Amino acid sequence: MRALSAIFLSIPPLITSLLLLLVAARTGWFPIGGLDAPDPGTSWTDILAQAARHVALPALALALPFGALIERIQSQALREALARPLAIAALARGIPRRRVIAVHAWRLSLGPLLAVYSVIVGALFSGSFAVEIVSVWPGLGRLMIDAIVARDTYLVAGCAAAGALFIAIAVFLADVAHAAADPRLETVRS
Repeated sequence: MRALSAIFLSIPPLITSLLLLLVAARTGWFPIGGLDAPDPGTSWTDILAQAARHVALPALALALPFGALIERIQSQALREALARPLAIAALARGIPRRRVIAVHAWRLSLGPLLAVYSVIVGALFSGSFAVEIVSVWPGLGRLMIDAIVARDTYLVAGCAAAGALFIAIAVFLADVAHAAADPRLETVRS
């Protein structure tokens, strides 16, 4: 598992999206172009099914490197949490390892992951620009590239501000989740 996550972590989302498009073109499992506007009278279920088929490759291209990063951070943090006196004492009392992980260690191990959550969101936005261009997916990255080509400085600034707002929201949510997950912070709030 560590080797697989190292491989996915080392491949940039642009290359991953190109490889996935090659696989999709060879197999025909997924569409290789962008999402078209639905025909009038198309049911919502058909629209959602079509969107799910089209979003699968760009989402996978973005998710593989970040999933590998999250796996590596979480596994290291979980190993460190299991080495803490709290977990060692619980194991010594005869509490099953699964219960120690589920009740104590997992909650303690969320801190490092939540600390880099906002960085992951920022990197996700930067990687999504390239993936949206390659997979012809309409999104913020595609809009910003079109605005840069058209030299529309207000739209470029608006796209950058939207990205900064998303990152600020991610930082806030990570801080709130970290305060809720880390039991050591409960004494600070009291």
